[in-house]
Amino acid sequence: MKKILLLFIFIYSFIFINISNAKNTKLSVGMTYNGAIKYKFLEYELPEGEWEFYDRYFEMIDELPTVRLECLNFIQKGSVTIKAAYEICEVNIGGLAPNQIGSFFVHELRKGKYDSCILRPEYFYTNLFTRGGSSNCFMTRHIDVEKELYFPDDPQDVGGRVILEKYIKKNNLELPKIMLSSMSWIGVPSIRDKFIGTSIVINPELYGAPDIINANEEKSEYHRDNINKYPIQKKFFRDWTIEQAAKHKELEKKMRLKSHHKLNFTDLN
Repeated sequence: MKKILLLFIFIYSFIFINISNAKNTKLSVGMTYNGAIKYKFLEYELPEGEWEFYDRYFEMIDELPTVRLECLNFIQKGSVTIKAAYEICEVNIGGLAPNQIGSFFVHELRKGKYDSCILRPEYFYTNLFTRGGSSNCFMTRHIDVEKELYFPDDPQDVGGRVILEKYIKKNNLELPKIMLSSMSWIGVPSIRDKFIGTSIVINPELYGAPDIINANEEKSEYHRDNINKYPIQKKFFRDWTIEQAAKHKELEKKMRLKSHHKLNFTDLN
């Protein structure tokens, strides 16, 4: 039994060390990618299909001046509009103690002024674990694309919006009226001094959902206050949320979370 255990530890360590030491995937703007890509210390699985890499951006965090958010952005186009966009972000801790950074993100996820991981009217589903400086968040919501790009709730949160706006104009794309968004965020300093986030937004019309009826955030059929009137859209959103929750579980495994750090999705089942 002891030999088997030692063999298991050796194999696990060998695989993990090789993944950690593997070179980052070389990404070039305008090129398309699929499957797995390596970024920093983790291997990420791109959602199904071919994804065009269109931007890499860095964003400083005002409250933590030495800390930087580093993000990769991918996009899928339909014939005249955006089909989906995917983002990978990692936090460069800038020499600060991971627990100090973790406490900041816990506060934002619980009490953020503009966004958080606590259920709000425009969120369809949220699931949050926090303890000390550790956080694990999953959420889905709908997005009024025009409002998000040009009139965001937080005017200081520029992020990748400027680059995306230029991309849309350059490629003569129409804005989707409403998009559905899924976001995952994990940071557990006791296991890893890394904080990561991934998000995907999709145009539901190009994934088999009915045409959008109302493009306004509050009046949208995908708004939680309205969605019970639209059973087809509600089922689509729920099924998609379940699919994305499964992907979040895969991310938890890659981050080597212990069982008490993981989210419980029984309410979705």
